[in-house]
Amino acid sequence: MSPLSLESLLPSYIQGFEAYVPSRPDDELMRLYGCRRLFRLNNNENALGPPPAAQEVIRRFTPPRAALYPSGDSFHLRRKLAERFGKDPEQFIVGNGANEVIAFAIKAFCEAGDNIVTADRTFAVYEWIAVFSGLEARLVPLRKHGFDDRGMLERMDDRTKILFVCNPNNPTGTCWDEARLRRFLEAVDGRAIVVVDEAYCEYVER
Repeated sequence: MSPLSLESLLPSYIQGFEAYVPSRPDDELMRLYGCRRLFRLNNNENALGPPPAAQEVIRRFTPPRAALYPSGDSFHLRRKLAERFGKDPEQFIVGNGANEVIAFAIKAFCEAGDNIVTADRTFAVYEWIAVFSGLEARLVPLRKHGFDDRGMLERMDDRTKILFVCNPNNPTGTCWDEARLRRFLEAVDGRAIVVVDEAYCEYVER
C-alpha cells in the first residue's frame, strides 16, 4: 500500500480554497514605498496611539503580570460591559479579535448543509471560516458600494443560519442607518442569526 499524499487527506472544499496572501511586514512595506511610517487602517489601528487613560493603565501594569493567564471568560470585563449597556454578563462573549468571535458564531450554530449570507466585497473572514468549515458562503454583490439588503434576503433559504452585515463595510466604508438595519432585522424575522460587525464604527461621525 503506497503512502497517502498530504493533498489527498484534504477535504475538497479546502483543496479548492484560494490561498490568502498576507501583506508584507511594516519594514518591508516602508522600504518598498519609500516612507517612514505606515497608517494601517485595514488593521483597525489607531494612528494616534492609545488614549491617555489607556496609557496610564499600561504604565501601572507590572511586568510579572504579563506571564500570567488572564481570566478565560473575561469575568470582570463582561460585568463592566453589562453595567454600561444594561445587559446580563452572560449576553457578552469576548474573543481574541473579531476573527475568533466570528468563528465562535459559525461553529456554534452551523452544521453540514447550512449556509451563511454576506456581501461579495466585505471582511473576507466570514467567507473563509464558513468555507473552511465545509459550509456554503453565499456572496451577494454590493449595490452602490454597500450591502444589498434585498439581495441578501433573496439568497436566504431554510438552511441559512447566519447573515453577516459589516457596518460600516470594510473596505468600502458605506453603512446602514438605524432605520434600514431595523427594517432588515424585521424582514429576517428570526429565521436566522444576524451578525452586525461594527469593528469600524469609530470612523462614523453619525
